[in-house]
Amino acid sequence: MSDPRQVVRSALVYTICLPLAVVLGYYLALPSDITSVVVLGLVFVVLLIPILLNWHQPLLILSWHTLAVVPFLPGRPPLRLVLTGISILIILLMYAVDRRNKPILVPSVTWPLVYLSGVLLVTFALTGGAGFGFAGSEVGGGSRYVALAGAILGYFALSARPIPPEKALKYTGLFFLGGLTLALSSVVQQVPEWLRFIYYIFPVERSVLYAPSPTGLQLGRLYGVATASLCGLWYMTARYGLRGIFDMRQPWRLVVVLAFSLGVAFGGYRSFVVLAALILAFQFYLEGFLKVRYLPLWVALVGLFVSLLPISHHLPYQVQRSLSWIPWLGIEQVREDARMSTQWRLDLWQRVVVDVPKYFWLGKGYAINVRDLEMAQFRRFDRLRGQGELTPGELAELAGDYHNGPLSIIVPLGVWGAIGVLWFWYAAWRVLVRNYRYGPPELKTLNTFLLALFCARVVHFLVVFGAFYAEFYYFTGLVGFSVALNRGVAVPQPALEPARAEPESAAEPSLPPVPVPPVPIRT
Repeated sequence: MSDPRQVVRSALVYTICLPLAVVLGYYLALPSDITSVVVLGLVFVVLLIPILLNWHQPLLILSWHTLAVVPFLPGRPPLRLVLTGISILIILLMYAVDRRNKPILVPSVTWPLVYLSGVLLVTFALTGGAGFGFAGSEVGGGSRYVALAGAILGYFALSARPIPPEKALKYTGLFFLGGLTLALSSVVQQVPEWLRFIYYIFPVERSVLYAPSPTGLQLGRLYGVATASLCGLWYMTARYGLRGIFDMRQPWRLVVVLAFSLGVAFGGYRSFVVLAALILAFQFYLEGFLKVRYLPLWVALVGLFVSLLPISHHLPYQVQRSLSWIPWLGIEQVREDARMSTQWRLDLWQRVVVDVPKYFWLGKGYAINVRDLEMAQFRRFDRLRGQGELTPGELAELAGDYHNGPLSIIVPLGVWGAIGVLWFWYAAWRVLVRNYRYGPPELKTLNTFLLALFCARVVHFLVVFGAFYAEFYYFTGLVGFSVALNRGVAVPQPALEPARAEPESAAEPSLPPVPVPPVPIRT
């Protein structure tokens, strides 16, 4: 007698699987056809549904700092944006099916994000919208609106589900160490030819910036190595804190941190070194190292800095370039290179500041003319050959990249966008402070670093370098991750009053004696 399960399995194979395999084989034979790409993509997504239902949150956390795109979608959007949309859809469906799966909501953070969404919609509508620069369109800038919308939705996707306490360290590793993929862009020349297909998913053009110096030094700067090393430093500090890093019983931690620090220095970017220094300063303060008893540690750090001065001109160019913001450090040519790089930014800011009153009430928006930008890039190329007059600042201004945090907010979004960002920063800071003060003791190190990183990034954005549409997801990601770790916003626990002992003299009153009726005696 046949097993009914075997009969059903055979029927599925012959009626569904075999015809589907024939159809997929046909479309695989035509890989360049758009219909084949769509069909294969849909089949791939259907096969991924069980994985996404169970693992959408850790996958989103892993992708947050990861350099990865979805190559078969128009515009090659970052993987982070695609997983954000999938996570939001799954969260809403689960809540519709079972009302007990209510996502975590923090109203103090939700309302400024809703307000910013309204500002983006109004600005988009009143400034003529924006396009994506393909299919013959001459208007671009739509990807910047999508990036900001993805950053806002990403907060709700990250914070909707609590992270189990036993998985906090594992998810922290996913959140920060995903950024190590950024180093792939700096090793493209060392990757063998047969392995270069990975750059369809980890594109080089989105992270590698081998910009020659203005003084003629044709030495590239390793953007990917620097950003990947920053992510490594973030993980080590979040995982162990400064006390754990400097624990001499575990010397390998300090060795790893020094290796990542060298990677940041070899990137050649001053702003990355300044950001690392700001994080270190806030971490020192929050961990309580700004005390007299730690004076020898500060003396040692100052001595390390002073010892670099005599040998600074022997350091590699990229390291000198990264440390050129420190006076008297490096050779004259490197200092001149840094000065010229700063000067064209100052000239750019002077030109853009004049337009701030014009866009004060209604921002300029993010729409850009793609054809004008392409012509400007050609003029920039001609200038490098001595035939043009376009400066780097003029090209950045035309592209809407002002290399300045406050200008990147108020020019595109006006004063209303600036109000929304300040409102969000204040609300996010309060959430991080409460989680730092009242969060679970086992998450104290993590909450300390998240607060230090948030404060350092805000100062870096306002003072050193900032691009709002490109960096806003850093801020929303930090707050969303903190909310998920702490299952919302931590509150102070009420102190339990100790039980008061009764005085010895106040003994329990004895019960009155029960009267016993007399027993009659018979004679």
